Order: sequence, then C-alpha cells, then structure tokens
Amino acid sequence: MALHLSLDLHGATLGDLEALVAAARSAGAESSSAIDVDTHE
Repeated sequence: MALHLSLDLHGATLGDLEALVAAARSAGAESSSAIDVDTHE
C-alpha cells in the first residue's frame, strides 16, 4: 500500500515535520518504512 504525504520544507518547522511523521505512523508506516524525497520545484 502506498502512502503519499507532502511537506514544503521551505519554512517548515520541527513541529511540521513531527506532524508529518505522526500522520505516517497513524496510517501504518513503521520505523523501517522507506521514504522517497521528491526534490522538484
């Protein structure tokens, strides 16, 4: 199952990143889950 979340890192806070991780975990992602970072602008 694919899970797609996004966060604009320009101006993001640590709280924003923590919320993203919390959302991924609540959707079933585990600590060992691989991530893919899309760097297109």
